[in-house]
Amino acid sequence: MSAIRPGIRAHQCGRHALARSRPGCYACARLDALCVPKIEDASELDRIAVGFPYPVMLIAQIETAAGLEGAQGIARHPQVSQLAFGPADFFLDMGMPVSAEMTRHILCRLAVASRAGGIAPPLDGPAFKIGDAAVLRAECLTAVACGAGGKLCIHPSQPSAVLEHFLPGASEVEWARRVVEAAADGGTRAVEGQMIDAPVIARAHLVLRRSRGGNQEQTQ
Repeated sequence: MSAIRPGIRAHQCGRHALARSRPGCYACARLDALCVPKIEDASELDRIAVGFPYPVMLIAQIETAAGLEGAQGIARHPQVSQLAFGPADFFLDMGMPVSAEMTRHILCRLAVASRAGGIAPPLDGPAFKIGDAAVLRAECLTAVACGAGGKLCIHPSQPSAVLEHFLPGASEVEWARRVVEAAADGGTRAVEGQMIDAPVIARAHLVLRRSRGGNQEQTQ
């Protein structure tokens, strides 16, 4: 796995709130990422980014209906590295209880917007039931199925379990190795009964890169 990179989450993005946050941000020799809440339009990101003496990468949290509608433009901002779903504020904004169906819909839309914008897959919101392994597992499986690339964590007990679900399993890695080896051989054109073509080979390389902790970003 690659080294953990320093990042900070701002709780508010108003002009005065950001001014108060910057001394803490500058305490890092170089901040790799700033997670910013309630982003609804790409123009908001320009105001945030201009306050830094270097091009800090932004993780834009989508926490309102307006933010979801603007996700495609947000994902195309040059300093946005990832989108993140903020479920608590999103469902408050919608005036509805937490819904598994709506969560799947949102994650799928964020995954498509991220892919179209050429950035890493989005982050799912955190599991708020701390200590409930079954809930965390179910949320991770749903997020993976909807195209998310990771999940926000709010408790020290969560990261290791999240990594376990988002990194490829041993059987998937073995499949990927066999596909890559078969493709390099130039003779075998099927693995486990599956024909090997360019998309399958590309998928296998992606699995191997993810297993090594590589970036999932797919440029256009």
